[in-house]
Amino acid sequence: MPTKTFFNLADEKKNKVIEISISLFAERGYTKTQITEIVKKADIAKGSFYQYFDDKNDLFKYILNKAIKVKEDYIKKELKSLEGEQNFFRYWKGLNKANINFALENLNLARVLRNVYKIKNFELFKIIKRDYEKQGTDLIKKWLIIAIKNDEIKSDINIGYIAHLLYTANCFIIDYLLENEEIDTQNKIDPYANKIVEIIGNGLKNSRKKEG
Repeated sequence: MPTKTFFNLADEKKNKVIEISISLFAERGYTKTQITEIVKKADIAKGSFYQYFDDKNDLFKYILNKAIKVKEDYIKKELKSLEGEQNFFRYWKGLNKANINFALENLNLARVLRNVYKIKNFELFKIIKRDYEKQGTDLIKKWLIIAIKNDEIKSDINIGYIAHLLYTANCFIIDYLLENEEIDTQNKIDPYANKIVEIIGNGLKNSRKKEG
């Protein structure tokens, strides 16, 4: 967590440190990003950096939590627009849409978030990754349980397995987006998101339920 000294900085200086750090972490990943380069680009003394953060881990954790918070805001906004809906697949499409919009409008933060999965042997990030995944899969499990009660999907599915599958499918969409920079608009990425919903959805639907 940043120190009080950091939060007392002028907004311009504070934002410059964070924006440069996000850019470097997004471009090079955690391991290859060096404090010496951060302070050089931010035009601050190395000693000043340690008045703001304990170390690189502290800075990265702060940025990571910032990325998670921004992404959660996108999800909350999208799901609020679906309040009152009783359709699992609309909720899942909404989750995909929120995650895609977050990535399109915050490419560097999205890259930082996905880079956590490439960091090995750092217990701190393993815990963050585990908690982040659990939050996503728990939300999908909740929707699956409601969908089963509504006879919308098959009742004999393994809820935990399917929730993890759908969560992973969503991560695949984001990874594809981040690795293919030419796909830079919602109109171009929507077909990929909807196709996954269609393919997996056809296997989940309760075929005994009459369409009405």
